[in-house]
Parts: sequence; C-alpha cells; structure tokens
Amino acid sequence: MEMKSPNTTTASGLSMNNETICKDTNNKANNQFSLPIIPGTELSDLTPIPIENEPTLNELLASAEIDLTKPLPKPPICLYFDDAAVYYLGDVSTTIGKAKGRKTFASGLFLAALAGNCTIQNRIKAELPADKSTVLVFDTEQSGFFAQRAATRVLKLLNVETLPNFKAYGLRKYPPAKRLEIIEHAIYNTPNLGFVCIDGIRDLITSINDEEQATMITSKLMKWSEELNIHINCILHMNKGDNNARGHVGTELMNKSLTVLGVTKNEKQEMYSTIEAIACRDKEPEPLTFGINDFGLPYLLEPEQMAILKAISDTK
Repeated sequence: MEMKSPNTTTASGLSMNNETICKDTNNKANNQFSLPIIPGTELSDLTPIPIENEPTLNELLASAEIDLTKPLPKPPICLYFDDAAVYYLGDVSTTIGKAKGRKTFASGLFLAALAGNCTIQNRIKAELPADKSTVLVFDTEQSGFFAQRAATRVLKLLNVETLPNFKAYGLRKYPPAKRLEIIEHAIYNTPNLGFVCIDGIRDLITSINDEEQATMITSKLMKWSEELNIHINCILHMNKGDNNARGHVGTELMNKSLTVLGVTKNEKQEMYSTIEAIACRDKEPEPLTFGINDFGLPYLLEPEQMAILKAISDTK
C-alpha cells in the first residue's frame, strides 16, 4: 500500500507536503531562495519600489560652491551685550565655566531676553524674528526640581507666569543616545524655532575624550543650526587647571563656535560672577558681572559697581 505524505499547513495558510518541505529545506541549504508569490499573482504584476539615488560627489561639490558674484546678507543677530553682537542665527556658541560657577544663572539671563524678545537690565538685548520666536532649553544634568527651578527663573526675570514660546525639557533620566535623539526630534519638529540651549552638551555622548564622538556631535550642531537657521548654545564645564572647555568635545566646540563665553566666580567676592568673551568672531563684548538677589534671581551690576568690584579684587 502506497503511503502519502501528510500535508502541513504553513503560516500563510498554504498546504505543503513533506516532499515540498524537504525540497524547500534543500533550496535554503544551497542558498537558493525563491521570492514568495501570492497565489494568482504574477511577477510582472509586482510594482518595483523606486530607490532614491544619493547625490554624486559632483552634485555635492556644486551645491557647496560659494558664488563670489552675489554678496550674501549678514545673518540676523539674535543677542547683544550692549551694542556688541554675541549670537547670530544659523550658528553655534559655547558657554563654559567651572562647576557651580553659575553658568546656568548666566544662561537664564540670555534665555529671558530671547524668550521675551526684550532687553534685560539695559545690557542684554534680544532680537528674534517673529517666525523664530520659540526658545527651547534642554537640561541634561539637573534633577527635575532643579531643572524646573532654573527654567522658572526665566519667567520670573520677565515677571510672567507662562510664556508659550518658551519650553524647557529635563533629559537627565535618559541615556546619551536617547537624549541626542530627543533633542534632534524636537529641533526638527518645533514650529517657529529660533534658539536652543543645551545645558550639558557632554551628556549627549559617552566620552568627552572620544574624538569620533566629539566630531559627530559638533557636526550635528552645525548641521542643525545651518539647515534650520537657528542659534544653538551649548553649556559645558571648564577644565580645573585652565580656562579651556573640558575634553575633545570641548576643544571641538570652542573651535567651531561663533562665540565662546566664560563664566567665572570672583575670587575675592564669590557672591558675584563675571561673563566675558573668550573667543569671538565679531567685536568682543564688554564683560558682564552679576549677583544673585534675595529671590534667587540674577541681576547685573552697573559699570560703576563693576569698577569698584574690580578694584577690590585687584588688591592683594
């Protein structure tokens, strides 16, 4: 009596007998894979999916060529110290300082001017276009309470309770790669974006001394700022032994930044900190010195007060 091979039902609902299964297995063993076809469908009925070709090197070179016959307009300035331009749209800047040197307080003064599109205490002036009015700040280092307190400081400096065009995010709980992914998503999906502050840029990578990661993160910052015509300010720790930004990522950021600002505590009067330009492609702004009032808000010293403080600091 002839025995028939029992049928087996596959996940697609088609019946296959043992002989078919064996043949299929042999085909796989010989790397002979066949395209699965729905019954009643011919190969000619399948529409191929078009594959986009990447630009050629010639095309990339042509798009990168600078036309020397057509003058380019100067990019809009978005932040001034007095009459000196500090931040431009379409560029990157870095703020550095020692740990607990009040970098975040200094940033709060800038963010208040930018979010309010106004002048703070007669010296820090912002000018964001109407279609670039949204300001984002990403805190990668502080816990929720302290990140919120720093962001709320911006509202208090402007004497408002809410500000729809100002948004703050705390990313401390996420790993570096996810922080980077979240920031990139926000940057490309926030309407009317004009200014971004990343407080803790080193927390977007795993090692500050990894040259490849340092190049990757600075390349992304330059790409984002140019493609979207926004300004991105990065806050980073300063080396303990000198006034340079920490690690390879700090070196890369200082080299690529339009402006590098340093925030340092006064050695003899530690209730005050000074903001001064370390590197600047434009006219170097005059230093700003600030203290913290009883409400926990930064306030700028008048030039006369700064002169008195400097005289005290210079005495041995």
